[in-house]
Amino acid sequence: MLKFIKNLFSKNKPYKIAKTLEYGFLSVGDGHKIYYEIAGNRKGIPVAILHGGPGGSIGYSKRAWYNPKEYCIIQFDQRGCGKSTPRLSLENNTTTALIEDMEKLRKHLNVDKWVVAGGSWGSTLALAYAVKNSENVLGLFLNSVFLASKEEMDVVYKNTGPASYIYPDQYLKFIDPLNQEERKDPLKAYIKKTNKAKGLEKEFLLRNFVRWECLLLGLNPDFVSLDRFINGEDFDAGLAELELHYFANGCFMDSEKLLDDLKILKGIPAYIIQGRYDFLCNPKFAYKLHQFLVGSKLVFTFDGHSIKSYAAKQQAVAFSNEFLQIIKGER
Repeated sequence: MLKFIKNLFSKNKPYKIAKTLEYGFLSVGDGHKIYYEIAGNRKGIPVAILHGGPGGSIGYSKRAWYNPKEYCIIQFDQRGCGKSTPRLSLENNTTTALIEDMEKLRKHLNVDKWVVAGGSWGSTLALAYAVKNSENVLGLFLNSVFLASKEEMDVVYKNTGPASYIYPDQYLKFIDPLNQEERKDPLKAYIKKTNKAKGLEKEFLLRNFVRWECLLLGLNPDFVSLDRFINGEDFDAGLAELELHYFANGCFMDSEKLLDDLKILKGIPAYIIQGRYDFLCNPKFAYKLHQFLVGSKLVFTFDGHSIKSYAAKQQAVAFSNEFLQIIKGER
């Protein structure tokens, strides 16, 4: 029995997080410079890991999903994010611009084709990029799926959505700054109010908006730790302003058209991992993507928004190893 358990946990064991081999800045136009990092094997299969948000930044945990001897792991901070400059700039910051930045980075790094991976907003951007540049995509690795649809927004921000049913008391705190009319469409109201507000009022609105989203990342949130984080001096509320900039513009894309255009990706290996307890990016939409993305593989795990369980990491590694076999022609 002990041998069985040992074999179970050692199979598709997450890799040690690869060290950064190279980093730099790339001027992409419009006054923007994006920061990038490369890890793993510079001559390996390129995989571009896209961070979430909009407003996130490079994180290293997903490097453990890819064999560093076989993959060239590429990450970058999107416009206005992380170390990219100018920081938190909304000017010329659109989905189309981010897709063009990816192409400029691919060419700058002399990459012919690459795997495109991403979670949450990163999954949205990965799909939008793949549809536009399918000839440059070897495969897709997606998690915590977000399709940027109005239905998804309503699920999270309106009182008719499951998020408000799960945390009814916390939802009241989310809509507390809004009057009765504004509460009919809280997201629209937050966008309008934050655009007009200044100083401490704006800071409060942005922090309260992020607090609600953070509650929905999984089961049993630690309210004390969450409030300490949201109210801390180190919390950068400006990141929420970048997110609301995208939401105010429908993420600069047509969600239904994106789904229709996925037929372009037929034949490209696609893998999806979705936490069943993700209340921010509802599992329903990962399944919807799976239905539209012909030939994709979908696995649900008992995770929240972040794919953190050991079993989920094993599944991610299993997918990346399976893709290696496919790309090497062993299957």
